[in-house]
This record gives sequence, C-alpha cells and structure tokens, in this order.
Amino acid sequence: QKADVLATCGLNWDTLHQAKLLSDAKTTSTTIIVIRHGWICYEWGRTGNYGVASVVKPWTAMAYGKLFDTGLIAPNLFVHNYLPPIFGDSDARKRIITFNQALTMSSGIEPYDNPSGLTLTEAFTFPMSAEPGLEWAYTSLVPNILSVVVTNLTGVSLRSYFNTNILNPIGVPS
Repeated sequence: QKADVLATCGLNWDTLHQAKLLSDAKTTSTTIIVIRHGWICYEWGRTGNYGVASVVKPWTAMAYGKLFDTGLIAPNLFVHNYLPPIFGDSDARKRIITFNQALTMSSGIEPYDNPSGLTLTEAFTFPMSAEPGLEWAYTSLVPNILSVVVTNLTGVSLRSYFNTNILNPIGVPS
C-alpha cells in the first residue's frame, strides 16, 4: 500500500498517516481525503451522510459561477427579482441587494448562522442590519436564501444543480 501511494500519487504514506494522527488528536469530527493526480491517496474520518454545514457556501458560489456563465443571471442583478415579493417587501433595502453582495456576505441582512431553524417566510423577512455592500458579516442565512433562487431559475434544487453542473462533468457521481 505504501509503495502504491508513492508510485501513484508521489506522496509518502507515512507522512500522510502522521497528518491523520495530528488531525485525530485535534478533533474526531473531521473527514479528510487527499486526492492527487486524480487518485485518492489517503482518506480518514467519518464516512456516510452527515451535515455539510459551511461547505454549502463554496458550493453555492460555484453553482452561481455556472449560472453566471450561462447568462441566466449576472453578479450585478438584484436578488429580490428572483424571490417571492415578501423578500423585497419586508425591507426596501433588500431590493438593492445584488448577487455579488449576497455571495460576498455583504448583503446587509442581519447575520444568522442557524437557518435550518427558520421557515422560508422567516428567512425572507429576516431583518437588515446594514446597507447592502457596506459591511461584511459571516452568515449561513443568505446562502440558504440563494438556494431558493437556484430552484426558481432552474427548476431543481441547489444540490441537484451542483451535482449535474459541477460534480458530474468532472467524473464525480451524484
């Protein structure tokens, strides 16, 4: 196994194993996979289905990159045009939030990091804490709202859109 990893990936298996032990000493909730030259060189951690939490943010951004490439939307367009009216009606400032601002966490919507506990109406009417584009604030709520836009534009969930347009073309099965 060690020789195969070195020959296929050009990586030292013992060094990879030391990284695993270091990771295990710090946390038991991490899953790490090392891929090099298209080969899985080493993997450790939990397997199976579990919540992806903040990983959804870069997935959302990649999906939006694809949507921008298709021309369906553009970074400077207003998010509220692709959501139910309650979103923009809840605060006039929400009508000027662009996709760029939403994707760079500068939407002005009050930061909130547990959106799964909200209904869509609560998410769409969540208060503003700043003018769009003026403050950066880490949040999970806005990427979740953006997933509704993906569904409205494409007719499929963010997960399905991501699998079909990002993962499947590079050979990763859904």
